[in-house]
Amino acid sequence: MRKFGYKAGISLIIIGFLILIAYVLYQILSIIINMAAVVVIAIVAIILGFIIVLLSMAIERRRIKKEEDDDISKY
Repeated sequence: MRKFGYKAGISLIIIGFLILIAYVLYQILSIIINMAAVVVIAIVAIILGFIIVLLSMAIERRRIKKEEDDDISKY
């Protein structure tokens, strides 16, 4: 009976440590995954911002060129 209690206690301790290790690994991985998601969202936002700025610059250039063409055609 004593050997059974000894083995059961050790196995419970091992199971407890395995659960703790698995939980810590899960937390670390979830933090890394959340960081990766935040980084991806930030990169997408930066790229979209650049695209919007470039498009607005192109539209402004086209508008200025059109106004110049209109001014030239008046004369």
